[in-house]
Amino acid sequence: MTSQAATLPPIPAAYDWDNLRTYGKDAIDYVADYHGALARRELPVTTPALKPGFLVNAMPKFAPEQGSEWSTVMDTIHKHVTPGMAHWQHPDFYAFFPSMVSPPALVADMLASSYGTPGFTWASGPSATEMEVVVMNWLAAAFGLPADVYTWQGTGGGVLQPTATEAAIVAMVAAREKAVKSHSLRGSSAAFVVYYSDQAHFCIEKAARVLGIAHRRVVRSVYDAGNDNHPMDAVELERLIKEDLAAGLCPIFVSANYGATGTCATDDLPVIARICRAHQLWFNVDGAYAGVTAMCPELRPAMQGIEEADSILINGSKWFSLMFNNTFFFFRDKQYIAASLNASGIFLKNDASDKGTVVDLKDYHLGLGRPFRALKVFATITMFGLEGLRAVLRRHIILARDYLVPTLKLLAPALTVRKPKFGLVCFHAESDVVTQRLLDLLNQSGIYVVPTMSNHRLHVRCSLAHPRLGVADMTRLAGLVALKLRDAHSVGGMAKL
Repeated sequence: MTSQAATLPPIPAAYDWDNLRTYGKDAIDYVADYHGALARRELPVTTPALKPGFLVNAMPKFAPEQGSEWSTVMDTIHKHVTPGMAHWQHPDFYAFFPSMVSPPALVADMLASSYGTPGFTWASGPSATEMEVVVMNWLAAAFGLPADVYTWQGTGGGVLQPTATEAAIVAMVAAREKAVKSHSLRGSSAAFVVYYSDQAHFCIEKAARVLGIAHRRVVRSVYDAGNDNHPMDAVELERLIKEDLAAGLCPIFVSANYGATGTCATDDLPVIARICRAHQLWFNVDGAYAGVTAMCPELRPAMQGIEEADSILINGSKWFSLMFNNTFFFFRDKQYIAASLNASGIFLKNDASDKGTVVDLKDYHLGLGRPFRALKVFATITMFGLEGLRAVLRRHIILARDYLVPTLKLLAPALTVRKPKFGLVCFHAESDVVTQRLLDLLNQSGIYVVPTMSNHRLHVRCSLAHPRLGVADMTRLAGLVALKLRDAHSVGGMAKL
């Protein structure tokens, strides 16, 4: 060291891992207390009076120059963050779809984060890589998917994507790669066409837009009154494909639904699979919500045809208790995924990758680095067991079918209550005006629901989300709906005076 060497700055106190023993335990206590308070309904599911800017205005304008104790962080969480949350884990949260949290997933996520490994190649994260291979093989078996296709020992495999949107983009990129290599390709990439139902989640459209695919065909759905369902019109799908081929375009991708967001529409998977095979199109199945029901043997027959898919996306973040940032993505042929996303550099070179004996996860998702998601999947499956995870699904399905729907019909006979779809129940009043009033009154009364459209009618959409919901909760919800429906009619009557 020379006399001119600069003095090293001090190591920040926030790096003291021994202090974690204290405030880490405090944080765990806070999480447990928070979920207990939600279960006891000591916190409102939302705060309707909250105004935009509430948190921005409460926070300092500039970041602090000097570090503080953890108590400063918790003070902000207590005073400003928690009061401003929409509490998705509240038993009265019936909006959107489940976004379930479980203690095993939460703690395992913390442990995974503690390793701080990006895990882009096997060499950069051996355990993270192999754990992902293990749990995706487990899940393929649990969902009844053919092992010779959707496991890493077969032609394809499975990886954990951040969300269904990234999974859809990867699927579409692979479909494009396959089309480029196919002898049936006609014209340039500007001629590519993708197809999806008018019931599809917008992640499919977004994927096409991200990839610059201008020809996006929204195939109409047809109402099946017998099953109260909105499947894609397969006849129109095939007609559109033939018209596009005749026009010199290049159809490459079809996405089918199994439990679409609006009213949980399911498509005729075997028929769509046949159309895709006939025209050599990539067949994707979006089972983001309802795909997990494949774990239940009694529900699996309804998914016949999914085994023909080129890609399948199922959210572990919804009904699998894995929290956000966890989508199960299965694919039939790994060569198209890896060929479309493989990129490397000298800094990534290693013997295991060069020999081709390992999986490098960087080749199967959009980014380079990726979190160690598989650890929370492993912990959740290990602590719940598959039967425990099935019990959560069956509980919601039974509550919706055998308790909520009959009780709504009994207490609010003026409502039109749709056939339940898994854990989703939709209903409407005699007019959209009254349905909107009912929706508003329900959200002002301490629950959270959202609207949807079906058959050109506005509906209140109720998704069972909390894992501890019971019969008393369904009775309470139906009673509240009946009460607020009377209020909605009363408000309407007064408005006419």
